[in-house]
Amino acid sequence: MKMNIFKNASLWMVLGLVALSPKAMSLTFEEQTDVYASYSVEAKADYAGAIAKMVKVLSSNPDNYFVNYRMGYLMSMSKKYPNAVMHYEKAAKVNPTSVEPWLAISLMSLYSGDEDRVLSASKEVVSRDPKNYYGLLRLAGVQIRKKDYARALASSNAGLKNYPSDTVFLEQKSFALKSLGKNDEAIAVAKELILISPTNVYAKSILK
Repeated sequence: MKMNIFKNASLWMVLGLVALSPKAMSLTFEEQTDVYASYSVEAKADYAGAIAKMVKVLSSNPDNYFVNYRMGYLMSMSKKYPNAVMHYEKAAKVNPTSVEPWLAISLMSLYSGDEDRVLSASKEVVSRDPKNYYGLLRLAGVQIRKKDYARALASSNAGLKNYPSDTVFLEQKSFALKSLGKNDEAIAVAKELILISPTNVYAKSILK
């Protein structure tokens, strides 16, 4: 039975920037004007135009965290995922303790089907923020895809410590247990899952 091991995350909640951050305030007045202009152009779904506005800012601020993060976001909106990852990686390099570029990289890599990159980026997230919901969710998901069920079980258990009724973590845990031959435990988790989500397709498939 097909299972949603990653869960659909809102790209915009993860990546969206709705106001200039403190890092952006180091830009000149003219550069800030271009940034605000990029928002106006973006609002019309003209992502190429928004990127063109930001390229001007990037040319004189190649090591600015905010500028690279915003460029990554606009590239992602244009579905230019490798370009997006490049800018998010630069942002991560500028601010090594930041979690958000690695979250974005894991999502872009998920969209482009690069499972190895999803794995490494999710590990970067969890190393900085061990309780991060999407970091653990994607980590467990890609570990299942790679048939690394013992680690997937550990990752889903880590997620369930903070989100004990989360249906996707429960699906991941049950699937990992079943794949490890622990059928009774997998069924027990599925029973817990169906109490929370009575129409859950995965739980029904296990319990039928």
